[in-house]
Amino acid sequence: MAGKGGKRPGAGRKKGVPNSISNKSVREAVLTAFNAEGGVKYLRMIAKKYPWIFCSMLTKTMPTVLAGDEDNPLALRVLIDRPPEETREQWIERTQRERGIAAPITAMVVPPARSTNGRDHS
Repeated sequence: MAGKGGKRPGAGRKKGVPNSISNKSVREAVLTAFNAEGGVKYLRMIAKKYPWIFCSMLTKTMPTVLAGDEDNPLALRVLIDRPPEETREQWIERTQRERGIAAPITAMVVPPARSTNGRDHS
């Protein structure tokens, strides 16, 4: 079953070989380019000209883990409401009334009549 994928002897990078580009070197290159373009002045230009890009960059600076302090710990509160004691139809009617939506008109859909020989006349 050779040639069908999976692990093969000698496949992949040899053990102990470092990555060709480290995260540290990429970070340093980005900071060097940032400083060369004017730093804060460059970010202000991006914020004015391309606000969606600036906002995307801004989200990268936000903490990804929320933590409270000892005096005021974070709490997640969830309210689970029990379903109302009404039928589905009653619920639909009530919610439509509350939202100001007219009740749907139900009509029976009848297929068009066919000729007796099975061909449509158009």
